[in-house]
Amino acid sequence: MRFSKKLDYSILLMSELVHQHGVVASSTLAEKLNLSNDLVSLLLKNLARHNLLTSTRGKNGGYSLTLPPEKITLKDVTEAVDGPIALTQCASEQKDICSLSSVCSFQSVLVDVSHRVEDLLAEVSLQTLIDQSQQAR
Repeated sequence: MRFSKKLDYSILLMSELVHQHGVVASSTLAEKLNLSNDLVSLLLKNLARHNLLTSTRGKNGGYSLTLPPEKITLKDVTEAVDGPIALTQCASEQKDICSLSSVCSFQSVLVDVSHRVEDLLAEVSLQTLIDQSQQAR
């Protein structure tokens, strides 16, 4: 299982917002992380649309976390960037989404595994991620 690059970049952006404290311009984040301004702006707007970031307009505008980093989970960020967590299309719990559902008996197992992954991501806060990465250095 591999998460998207957009998720990877979004986690980096949110971590950088924790380190920078306060309102930070998207261009500052792009420069710091060596990412394009367009990509950073797109990701930040998406995170703000999902209420993980607050956008401030004006000369001293930019983005800041909506909640403290210990209240934002990897599940929150993952769902904001990549949508609902499901290992396979049929694990999204939507009935008859797969043409093989009448002959496949794995859907309930895959749904259960997806829930476990979701629960694990819900246990890891942005702050925990930052703390553990600093300990690993």
